[in-house]
Amino acid sequence: ANDIIKRNPNGSYSTLGTGAAAVTFAFQDIAIAPDGKVYATGFAINIGGVAAADGIGYWDGTAWNAMSTGLTMGGGGSYTLAIDASGNVYVGGNFTNASGVANTGGLAKWNGSAWSSITAGGNQNGIVTSLAFDSLGNLYAGGTFTTINAVAAAGIAKMTPAGTWSAMSTGLASAVNAVAVGPGNTIYAGGAFTIGAINNIAKWTGSAWAAMGGGLDGTVRKIAIGPNLQVYVAGDFTSGASIFNGI
Repeated sequence: ANDIIKRNPNGSYSTLGTGAAAVTFAFQDIAIAPDGKVYATGFAINIGGVAAADGIGYWDGTAWNAMSTGLTMGGGGSYTLAIDASGNVYVGGNFTNASGVANTGGLAKWNGSAWSSITAGGNQNGIVTSLAFDSLGNLYAGGTFTTINAVAAAGIAKMTPAGTWSAMSTGLASAVNAVAVGPGNTIYAGGAFTIGAINNIAKWTGSAWAAMGGGLDGTVRKIAIGPNLQVYVAGDFTSGASIFNGI
């Protein structure tokens, strides 16, 4: 299946074309748009054998497609995808740019036909590793940066639908790997950070970051929110709760 596969409702599996050529970290994230297109991103080159489908591409149900000339990898790649309610695709990582567009290093937006910058004030100074939208259309970016769009923001920042970036209090020590949005637009972030009582996972109260119990003793890689406000966490820890009930 070459690094990507689909499980059908009847339990069978099917390939998505020829997938990716053999490469380490070929795909790092996938996301499905409102129109059903499947977007995949990572370190793959010529996804599905399509020229210029570098670092990112989409499956339309029949074939893989390039997004302009893709991402200029520059020895890096892409780690995360997020899609807004209108179907615009946002990608983050440590690539050089998106199809040569200015100020798209490591973070860019695709509107269905062209790439554009969402950091016209200046690229972030680190890697974007996680992106997530809330129901109001605000975008949250996590990573290893300390500035983004010329805004001082340690590890995590928020962009409004109007394109305004802001810090979230004093941030999370520029080591955020995962951002997730729960019911009521509650924001959770995980990574490798210790700030007072906060250990590797935190909850945004609307004005400050708060500890979640005693936290975890190792790095958080992914966070998922259950239907009953359960917060599921995966990573490199050995002690602490892996499910936070209703926190």
